[in-house]
Formats: sequence, structure tokens, C-alpha cells
Amino acid sequence: MQPLLLTGYQRTLTRAGIPSPLQAAYTAAAAYMARRERALTLTVRHLAPHELQPHLLAVLAFGCVSDDTADHNPGNTTTVNAWADHTIKALDGSPTTHPVLRALVHTLLVRKTPDHWARIFITRTRDETHFDGFDTDDEFAAYVRSYVHPFLMMSVAVQYPGAADDRQAEEWLPLAEALQRIDFLSDLADDLSQGRLTIPRQDLTDHHLTPCDLAFPTPSPRQVAEVLRLMCRRARTAHEASLACADAAAPTYRRMALAAWDLQGRRLARCETAGLQLLRRAVPVAKTDALRVAVSDAIRQWNSH
Repeated sequence: MQPLLLTGYQRTLTRAGIPSPLQAAYTAAAAYMARRERALTLTVRHLAPHELQPHLLAVLAFGCVSDDTADHNPGNTTTVNAWADHTIKALDGSPTTHPVLRALVHTLLVRKTPDHWARIFITRTRDETHFDGFDTDDEFAAYVRSYVHPFLMMSVAVQYPGAADDRQAEEWLPLAEALQRIDFLSDLADDLSQGRLTIPRQDLTDHHLTPCDLAFPTPSPRQVAEVLRLMCRRARTAHEASLACADAAAPTYRRMALAAWDLQGRRLARCETAGLQLLRRAVPVAKTDALRVAVSDAIRQWNSH
């Protein structure tokens, strides 16, 4: 059954010029996003220009499928390498029946977007099966640049015919940092349950903690709460700095950039409120936050006229 968010999506595909033989592939990519990232998909559907919506959802779906393949197969290099090899062959021009890859390849072609961001990202995805956390926050910053930034740039580059140049790409790095800090905070409980430590080990050592202290209920609530507040402060600083990324966006993409920034800020606020509960359960993007973002956008549009 097609998600409610995709009501009328075939009209969107037609308006965007997606050929009929590829519309099923684009619909499958959008449906994947609607299931996995409902609030983000709602934001794209409400705010992104019709001609960009299928392309944005296609590249986002590719990134999410790749990320899920790595996250759901820890240590299973065979499965992850098979997906990476399939992706590279599709980018090289080999036929593929995978709907997300069919949509991705067509999007890169018609948007005149070089595929180097997708190649960098999928190559780095191979390493995700051996993710072992970070010793320091500097290692986290290197992770953002090598893995998260290419993921973000796949969708950002769609807005620039001919792709974003190096200067434009660098301008989006603060948003990549903010998104990942917030994502690690909100998914902390799930990551810990899977044996993934996303808090730098040095931060734990500085507070006289070990990874075992992060089990819920923690035996060291005061020290753990201090570490979580540190993570939240870093995320808040990064989020505030990333607002400038909206100014780097193409005019047709600026509303979407502002909305994405607003949405993640609201998710971060929920993490800040959760405190030690971050060890117990994930903090997803709330549907109510997506609706509030839409209202805020409508107010901005009203005030600008």
C-alpha cells in the first residue's frame, strides 16, 4: 500500500519530467524514504520544488539504503561489499534492476551531477562494517568529512546544475557535522544496544567512565549526565553554526535547507530534555515537529510578501 505521504506522487513525477518507465523506480525510492524518514519526507514533499522532489528523495533513499545495509550487517563485509560493487557497476553504466539505483543513476544524469559524491560515499560505506567508534572528537570530525559530508552532498549537489564546486561543498560541512552529532545523540540507545560506541572514548576517560557505565540504568548517573550534556553542547554549537548553510543554498532549495535545519534543531531540543533517557530509547524526529516546521515556513513566506 502506498504511503499517504505519496498521494499524488505520480503527478509530481510527471511534472518533474521522470519518464514513465522509471516512475515505478522513483516511487519505490520515495516509499522507502516515507517509511524510514517520515518527517524528512514530509518536509521534502511540502517545501521542495516539484521538479526537485523525485531527485532529492532518490539520492536520500540511496544514502539510507547504503547506510542501513552497513548498520544492519555489522562485520558482514560480504553483504556490504556486494551492495557497494552493485552500486559502482550501476554508476559505470551496467544495467540494474534495483529501483533505488535506477532512480539514482537517472537523477545524476538529468541533473548533470557528477557521481563522485556517490562513489566516495559508497566506498566509505565498506568501512562501516568495522566501525569501532572514536578515540577523540578530532576522529569524529574526520569521520564527518569522509563519510557524512559526501552523504549530504549527494542531495545538495542535485540543486546545482553541474554539481557544487569545492567552495560550495565546503560551505555545507558545518551542516554535516551538526546532523551527525544530533543523529548520534538521538540514536545513542540503539547504537549501544548493537555494540556501537559513538561517544569519543577520551570523553569517557575524562569523566572516569568506561563504556560499561553507559548501560541503563547507569551506575554512574552524575558523570554520565555530564558527558551527555557535553555531547548536547557540542551538537547545539554545531547546529547554530550550520544556519549559515541556508545562505549557501540555491534560491529554489533555500526553503528546504531552512526547514531541515529547523527540524533537526527541534530533534536536538528533545535530546537535551531527555537526559539519561538517551541511554534507554532513541529520539526520532517527531511528526508534530515536522508540522511545526511547516507552519514556521508558512509564516516566513507570509512575512516575506
